[in-house]
Amino acid sequence: MTHEDYERAANHWKIKDASDEKMDRDTLLKEIEQYIKSNNTYALATGADESDKSSTVQNRISEF
Repeated sequence: MTHEDYERAANHWKIKDASDEKMDRDTLLKEIEQYIKSNNTYALATGADESDKSSTVQNRISEF
């Protein structure tokens, strides 16, 4: 990926983000908690520089 490709991709998401409706922090946390409580498997992803990692997580918490 060239620097120009990166800038083009970043600008796409900046423009999209500017027009999207935002969820307040408390509502977001409640939605996340509800999702975790109702699903026992999900993906956790992170990335830095040119390295990405995604892991499948099984939720074994019976009470959150």
